[in-house]
Formats: sequence, structure tokens, C-alpha cells
Amino acid sequence: MSLDACNGFLKAMEALNDGCNHVCSYSLEKLPEADSLDTALSRYFSRIKTSNSGPHPSEAWSFKLSLLNNLKDDLTPRLHHWFFEQEYSPEDVSRFSHKNTVAGFLDLFLPLIGKGAAGFQLQTHPPDSFWYGCIWEEYAFASETGFWLLHFDFSD
Repeated sequence: MSLDACNGFLKAMEALNDGCNHVCSYSLEKLPEADSLDTALSRYFSRIKTSNSGPHPSEAWSFKLSLLNNLKDDLTPRLHHWFFEQEYSPEDVSRFSHKNTVAGFLDLFLPLIGKGAAGFQLQTHPPDSFWYGCIWEEYAFASETGFWLLHFDFSD
């Protein structure tokens, strides 16, 4: 399984959820190498910039990690939310099953991050005057394959 396959899947779901008044952004990032998840996240956030704002030091970002109990059980309803509960989400029809779509993504994603991965819901607070999205939800993962960030947002 590859990072490109996961991001291709996420980009397809992102495109299916775009609408005339908002744009979705779904991605999976391999975080910079570090000795801890906190350090990897700090390095990642300190590199983010937009067309209106340069990067901010990691100290300007605030984030909190909350441990997930079971990756598959905890992620399934949240994936369903981002894939199928947006204003322009695809309907559940016989040839496009919500359950199978979420399961298909997990089949790509879970082997990529590796067995025994620890998952965390990530509450992110960007620096003042930095546009990060209207609404976002993020998850961070630590495993023998490294550190990962799963990001969902939409902007209007």
C-alpha cells in the first residue's frame, strides 16, 4: 500500500464533496522524521504557509492529542462524516456504497501506517491571522513506519 494510493482515494472523495460554495481538502501526510510525535508535528506546522502568510514558528501553533481507543472503530464514523455528510456528498446508491467506500479507504490506510500504530485525534489551533480552513478535523499516528497526519477540512 502506498501514500500515493491513499491520497488518490482522498482526492477522489474530496472532489465528490466540492460544491459551489465550498472546497474540501483531504490529505494524508508523512510527518518529518523526529524522536516523538510532538516534535514531528511541531516541525510540520512550522513549515506550513499560505499565499497570504509565511510559515510561523512551531511555538505559534497550539495542538492537543487525545488517544484513540481503536483505530478502525474510531475512524469509521469520522471518515463517513467527511466522505458522505457534507453538503454535496454522494448519495448511498447500489453502485456506490458508503460502508464499502469507508472500508476501502481503511484497507489502504491501516497497512500503510503499520500494525500497532497509536492513533490520536489532533485538536489544532493555528496562529492568529493564519487561515487554516473554516472547519477541520485531524488525526495523528505513530508507528514503526513513522509519524502520520490525516487531515480533513473545508473552506468557503
